[in-house]
Amino acid sequence: MARLLIFTPTYDNLLRSETVESVETQTFNGEVDWIINEENPYPGRDMRNVCVQFQRGRQMTLEGGYDAMLSVEHDMTLPPGAVQNLWNTDAPVVYAAYALRHGSTVINLFRKEGTRNIGMSLSLFPDELKRARKQGTIEVSGAGFGCTLFRRSVLETVPFRFGEYAPDIPFAVDCLHRNILQIGRADITCGHFHNGIELNPWRGGGVIARVLALQDVNINIERESKPLKHGRYYSIPIDVAAELQRAGYVQVMNNIENTTDEREVAVAPVVQEREMAQVRKIKPRRRKVTADVSGDHH
Repeated sequence: MARLLIFTPTYDNLLRSETVESVETQTFNGEVDWIINEENPYPGRDMRNVCVQFQRGRQMTLEGGYDAMLSVEHDMTLPPGAVQNLWNTDAPVVYAAYALRHGSTVINLFRKEGTRNIGMSLSLFPDELKRARKQGTIEVSGAGFGCTLFRRSVLETVPFRFGEYAPDIPFAVDCLHRNILQIGRADITCGHFHNGIELNPWRGGGVIARVLALQDVNINIERESKPLKHGRYYSIPIDVAAELQRAGYVQVMNNIENTTDEREVAVAPVVQEREMAQVRKIKPRRRKVTADVSGDHH
């Protein structure tokens, strides 16, 4: 029987009730444990804590004899069938789709552009994003650990290490350098909370405008002020870009008209319990881990 560890790093009791409900109503054909990890050895919101927690999740997965680890961040919501469909995807690393909340709300699936460096979000490539949504899966270069499945084989080979902000980009780069396949599931759409709002990666068809600022201007995106400097490039939502272009503040550099018709979007099949006798509701042995442990913290 398959054994899966769901791992949720968090701090300050920020685990959302919506996240709990979305996990506990999933189904999975196997055995599941859910660890809510609150080990934060560095004071404040030090990003090194994120790496420490994922290193701990990797350690628990390998030492606990699990077949895979599924990271679910504390502000995510999973659609029905997400866990089983991620598991059923034939790849060492599988990313569900969601909106990143830092800066523009681009999708977390980053374009595959060789084996040296990760590409940019598929939100900047309308044609490729449209194909990904139609076919459901696409090879990616990363990134984002909001809802990501890591097979045991890749965890045995690739450790989590600290980067400038979090371990997701360094991990993705290490997978690229080792030619480890990473797949994005554009048909498994997760919610991601930001300032109390649940973000959807398909707003405006999921496309983000790449713009050249024609003059200095301050704009508002998702209630936050963002300064644009003349002569620099930025990635911003298409509705904002269209208005700024009409006003003469920016020039749009990609084809923002080529968005996806929602009716064309593939939908991940929901696993039906009546069709799989072994599938059961997830009732994981859920527990919190707060005590610091020795481990791969460097």
